[in-house]
Amino acid sequence: METVSVQEESLDALEAPVPARPKRSKRSRKHRADPVKPSGQEKKSSQKKPRMEKDDEEPEQAQAQEQNTAEGSPPDEPADSEQAPTKPARRGPPQNRFENQLHERLEAGQFRWINEQLYTTTGTDATQLFKKEPHLFDIYHRGFAHQVSQWPSNPLDIFIKELSKRRGLVIADFGCGEGRLGRSVPHSTVHSFDLVARHPHITACDLTHVPLQDATCDVVVSCLALMGTNYPDFIREAWRVLKPGGLYRVAEVASRITNVDMFVQLFKSLGFELRTKDERNKMFTLFAFSKDASSPPARRRIGPAMAAEILKPCLYKKRESRSAILRDQSS
Repeated sequence: METVSVQEESLDALEAPVPARPKRSKRSRKHRADPVKPSGQEKKSSQKKPRMEKDDEEPEQAQAQEQNTAEGSPPDEPADSEQAPTKPARRGPPQNRFENQLHERLEAGQFRWINEQLYTTTGTDATQLFKKEPHLFDIYHRGFAHQVSQWPSNPLDIFIKELSKRRGLVIADFGCGEGRLGRSVPHSTVHSFDLVARHPHITACDLTHVPLQDATCDVVVSCLALMGTNYPDFIREAWRVLKPGGLYRVAEVASRITNVDMFVQLFKSLGFELRTKDERNKMFTLFAFSKDASSPPARRRIGPAMAAEILKPCLYKKRESRSAILRDQSS
């Protein structure tokens, strides 16, 4: 009897209804359907900034914020269907070594071309060139400064040292470039002239007609500035603005001067007397002339051909292209 009763109890237990599984919430179903999990960094950031729901927040907004949090976006920003356009990053100038070398070569070629124009045209033509394209003036002076920096000494430094010892002078700097002489002689009045004015103290003009009255200057300086086919007209203008007995300091590239005696004779024909001559530097020659008021410049003007025979232009040798060399070798 006991055995039967045990079996009946067992049967009763088997026939007992199985308890139903608890239903999962919509939130659990959503997370189960979305297998994408946030990355470690995103999960870490989401843990640091827990989502704070408002009591009166609607379920749809809360669900959108939960989705944004799972995707790594800040929980307080609503998920919009259209994203705002982002501003493109601004690219700086190229710092590549190859590009810098290419830029230097291109600028060196431009410097040689500008240099040739300055030596083979008149001052008036050069003035028009720089008025049309002022950036060429900067390219030329960068190339010029690079060349002079390789010399043992700069003739302008010699003039600055000499003129700084004196006071109360009126100086005219013909072809001043960057106008360093005018900034370096504080105890005198310096009028700086060039084809382009890159600084406020510089006056842009044709050096054959500078805006100064006759016989108003104690010193005129032409430091590597006798350029152009009409450079004798610059010397005439220097004579005009100098006081009687005034000093004309000239520095020129030594290789340009075909004959020093002929060069000195040119100045004598234009109303100057030689004071000193310094040929110790292999790169340039220094001269000191004084204005002879009793001997005005000759009326007959010196033509470009004769001027070039006395002071030849600085021209670079043109490099043959590789194709031309190969063509000559094959012929």
